[in-house]
Amino acid sequence: MRSLYEELGIERGATPEEIKSAYRRRANETHPDKGGKREDFERVQQAYDVLGDDAARRRYDQCGDNGRTDIETPEQLAADCFRFVLRQGFPAGSDLVARAIFAMENGIQLHAADLRKWRGEVERLERYERRLRKREWAETPSTVLEDALATEKAGPVAKVHFHETAIARLKDALGILQCYEFGEGEIRIEGRVEKLNCPTCGELVATIFDHVDGCPKTNRKRRTGGALRKETA
Repeated sequence: MRSLYEELGIERGATPEEIKSAYRRRANETHPDKGGKREDFERVQQAYDVLGDDAARRRYDQCGDNGRTDIETPEQLAADCFRFVLRQGFPAGSDLVARAIFAMENGIQLHAADLRKWRGEVERLERYERRLRKREWAETPSTVLEDALATEKAGPVAKVHFHETAIARLKDALGILQCYEFGEGEIRIEGRVEKLNCPTCGELVATIFDHVDGCPKTNRKRRTGGALRKETA
């Protein structure tokens, strides 16, 4: 399966301007009206929807989240996350399941942060709705301002629904990953992403995987057959 960057024909370090330019070029090449295939055009559009949005691109770069959690099953999400880890070129002794679990946990954490932001925006607009009143002497039946508020709120409400759905699907996918183990192996970390809080102990870490071995809670919980058991890293 091609990465979203490959779909647009660009490198991972592409600038927003390069992403937009590549999207326009690929959209023109694949548009059904120009002789292209609809499925190719839809993949290009989806790649731009993710890479053209800073938060969505950050999630994709850190945990392979391609923005399709609203239609992908937990099984597909778990497989996508594991394939994302497989493509990173980690040393042969790496615990790839641990890496995939950590990536999935970080993806959930990022969606949760976005969910808090959009819920706050919905609450702000709802407060305005409660305050908006027509003057007692107003005779016009128009609902111009009410409609304007409703239109403004539609976008944040959709964002809240998306992130709630994403978190639920990713948690189910995380359960699938936790059913597996990768055996003993050395874990060396070289990837770079912005600092995040470890979902296990809360410590701020510099890379997405450098905390797998260094976490103070060295006994990581794994789910096997529906029951939790401890495994020493």
